[in-house]
Amino acid sequence: MKIFKKMVLEPDNVKCFKRAIGTKFSCISWASMAEFVFHQNLSDQNGQVPLKIAPAMTYFQYVSMIFERRAGFRTNLDLVVGRAVNNGLIGKWKKLDFEIVRKQRLQWERKTNQTIQNYRKNKKSCLTLSHLSGSFLLVTAGTVSGFISFLIELIYWKSMN
Repeated sequence: MKIFKKMVLEPDNVKCFKRAIGTKFSCISWASMAEFVFHQNLSDQNGQVPLKIAPAMTYFQYVSMIFERRAGFRTNLDLVVGRAVNNGLIGKWKKLDFEIVRKQRLQWERKTNQTIQNYRKNKKSCLTLSHLSGSFLLVTAGTVSGFISFLIELIYWKSMN
């Protein structure tokens, strides 16, 4: 109830997402709409966005085509759409659409002399082998010390017999 009392309806997605940048404010929206707004209005030239979509979300109900009861082409169309989804073409088409929208916005920003945002500097770097070198060194040192201890024990037992 506390959270529900503080909720506000913001009909403009762009205003809602801009308000969430750098604050403890969050927006509830359709995931596909959020991705489109991110790429159209909030991303930088590298496609980076200062916001994150929550990993826990509800499923999205896709719009489907409606046919007459015994439409002869329905099974073929279902096969084509199913194969397009299974092959990842839908996701590829979405990415291409987002890229086109982002490029159009960047061209508009350049024409109007607006500052182009760059969010890459805020992004945390991924782990590389150089980050894990200390762990590899510890594993190697432990293996070598265990092998040396085994050799000392083996020599000790041979001298006892």
